[in-house]
Amino acid sequence: DDARSVERIQHLLDVYRENGARLTLFVIGTDLDSCKDILPQLVAEGHELGCHSWSHNILTAMSDDGIRFEFESFLKKTAEIIPDYQVKYFRAPYGERNQRVRDIAAQYGLQHVLWSLESGGQDNTTYHNVVERLQPGEIILSHETRFFDVNDADVIVRELIRKGYSLENI
Repeated sequence: DDARSVERIQHLLDVYRENGARLTLFVIGTDLDSCKDILPQLVAEGHELGCHSWSHNILTAMSDDGIRFEFESFLKKTAEIIPDYQVKYFRAPYGERNQRVRDIAAQYGLQHVLWSLESGGQDNTTYHNVVERLQPGEIILSHETRFFDVNDADVIVRELIRKGYSLENI
């Protein structure tokens, strides 16, 4: 989630490529320009780009028109950066969604994805939070803006693969 740094995204792509793994990156629309140079590579390497709304505001507190603006703005900017790419998934900021938000998202061909395991990402418990607690089929929430999520990615990915996991995008 929350990707905005080309350097950190590149590091993650390198880690995943070296380990034959895939990821889904949920980007906030207002940050698409800051990472636009790497998004075509992300998609070309088989990873998934997802919508994390345009402004990272709580969608359930917005009007229908406000929610539409969030999705339309994100999809318009994505089409400028990767013209032939179809965004399929969104993750509501803070996980705050309801049926109204999901129904509006569906009008844009977007399906909501929620995480089942949060890495933490902010201290040295991140490795343990993921490697020791992960169960098959779970979706791990990590943030490109959190130090340990990025800097421990290589050891986490390698250990999960060693344990027999296949790391796939949505």
